[in-house]
Amino acid sequence: MLPSIGTVLGAEVIRDGGSLGAFFVGTDSVDYWLFFGVIIVETAPGYCQAKGYADPVIIDRSVGTRISISWQHALILLGQMLPLLKEESHRLVAESMTEIAQNAGVPTARVIAQYSFLRGPRKVNQISSDVSKA
Repeated sequence: MLPSIGTVLGAEVIRDGGSLGAFFVGTDSVDYWLFFGVIIVETAPGYCQAKGYADPVIIDRSVGTRISISWQHALILLGQMLPLLKEESHRLVAESMTEIAQNAGVPTARVIAQYSFLRGPRKVNQISSDVSKA
């Protein structure tokens, strides 16, 4: 069962190489993350590239449990959160998450253009610095 959204806190790129998260407090007063974990593959020794996103999960921050959900359920949650996001940077991430969910984890051309870490192989030590610039 999907948690009911009480308050939307934001959405951002996670500094793990490019995962995406949207954060909210449920009507049960629990903090949740809607999380799209980035899939990073080694393309050559010392080089990695983000190839897409793993199936979405909801993380219950109070106990750390993960609940796997469908891309369709992620779209429902994002549709409820988007109108409530006030900061432009948070809206941009949530819009990217929506496009990724519509494509079942595959970034669209617009999303790839928005985030440098999706644009091609990077040295392993360069990935975190690219994410901080996104």
